[in-house]
Amino acid sequence: MNCNNINPVLSVIIPVYNTEEYLEKCLSSLVASTFKNLEFIIIDDGSTDNSPEICDKFKTDNPDWMIKVIHKHNEGLSAVRNLGLSIAVGKYVTFCDSDDWIEPELFASLVTAAEQHNAQAAICGIRYFDEITKSFQYHTDSLFPKHLAGNVFNFYTCNSIMQGLLDCSTCNKIFLRSFIEKHNYQYDVSCHFAEDSMFWAEYFISAERLFLIKGEYYNYRINQNRQTNCVKAKKSYTSFAESMVVISKIFKSHQILDKYRGELIAYLALQIGIAYCNIMPDRKKSFYYECKKVFEACKKFSFSSECTLAVKICSMYTYIIFRYCPFIFGTIALTPIKVLQNNKIKELLRKLAGK
Repeated sequence: MNCNNINPVLSVIIPVYNTEEYLEKCLSSLVASTFKNLEFIIIDDGSTDNSPEICDKFKTDNPDWMIKVIHKHNEGLSAVRNLGLSIAVGKYVTFCDSDDWIEPELFASLVTAAEQHNAQAAICGIRYFDEITKSFQYHTDSLFPKHLAGNVFNFYTCNSIMQGLLDCSTCNKIFLRSFIEKHNYQYDVSCHFAEDSMFWAEYFISAERLFLIKGEYYNYRINQNRQTNCVKAKKSYTSFAESMVVISKIFKSHQILDKYRGELIAYLALQIGIAYCNIMPDRKKSFYYECKKVFEACKKFSFSSECTLAVKICSMYTYIIFRYCPFIFGTIALTPIKVLQNNKIKELLRKLAGK
């Protein structure tokens, strides 16, 4: 079967930037897909290693697949994804980072689910592969609660808004392209961190029908120099606080901030707490004051109605520190948050919670 003669059902956008070590495994996993009605849009974002040659060879070696390879000057992940969206012709679109890889069932499972349930997005779980230990981490599932698997839901009916926002990767989902075009969704090119979070927050709030399938079919590498973020952004969380403010504005524009303020604050508190614990020391003070503006955008504090007591306490604690404490006191008060970010502590807490 010559895949070039088929109108693709799914367009797969693969941004590439200096990932020669992982790229062949990523591309090989794509053509091993059990779903064949695909187009691959591979965009080399000005790579300076052997990635461009690997992309060209992949297209030459796979003439029966619909493969578009584009080489361009470096502009960043958001610009690359926007370019891919403008080129895609499939009914659905998805993304794959070039240092990750997929399971053969990924595309077939998601497309079948979206078609059968008339969903504007279909979602699967993610497996996290630790590049240092060469093993998969234990939290190998979608962040959406398992009771949602096999059901149609949306932002307003899932009762897991914070978890839904945290499941922000656009690589473990397929999106209805006509829905993206209707709402003119794009990635913010000024953002160099948490790009997925803003795109997904808008989509999550707007979509009427989402569907979660059982299984983890996307493999995500962690603890390596990821191609999706430049080194500077990775270490300094450039644009991170701004992206969190944008998400607050999205809640406001949809007129849901008053009703879901607690869920938003819980989400922001968790995201900011993690970021603050991992940021470079010389960036902590400026980042601290950037995050104060994030919570100022939320105005008053509210408790989430869906979170556990522990999450409610942590969200209130983080909100009060960033909203009212100067840096010299805040950095000391955040010590318990830093302790909770230790992997061994987190694993112990999960065991105590029976998870």
